Amino acid sequence: MDTKNFYRLDDGSGKYELWIWKGFDEQFEKVTKGDTKSRKKILTWIERLSHGIPTQPEKAKVLKGNACKGLSGPVMELKPKPYRVSFICLCNKYILVGTIWRKRANSRDSSEIDKACKLMKELVEMFLKEAGTCC
Repeated sequence: MDTKNFYRLDDGSGKYELWIWKGFDEQFEKVTKGDTKSRKKILTWIERLSHGIPTQPEKAKVLKGNACKGLSGPVMELKPKPYRVSFICLCNKYILVGTIWRKRANSRDSSEIDKACKLMKELVEMFLKEAGTCC
């Protein structure tokens, strides 16, 4: 399957197909600039998503808020400290990675969560349109 706005980032051996929004790369470069150690950790955590969604709350959790409602599944965050990466599982087959941000100390990040959820809604629509039906 080819898409205009996403690329696949898995070798096909996992439970899920892992799709990355092309805009993620620019965000990743900007947010993690100069943090080589964390960059490697983030990429490793993202690649592992193709084999399963972490169940430990310190590694991943469902994002809550009004902007996160109304999708076919919950928007989640991967938590490679001090960063956060938003993703969603579609049709129990695809994992779509959307945004990255740096967690601020003592912050609930509600504005970042709202931005992530709003963008994920757009990305899900875009992905399903480009990929066709997913189920």
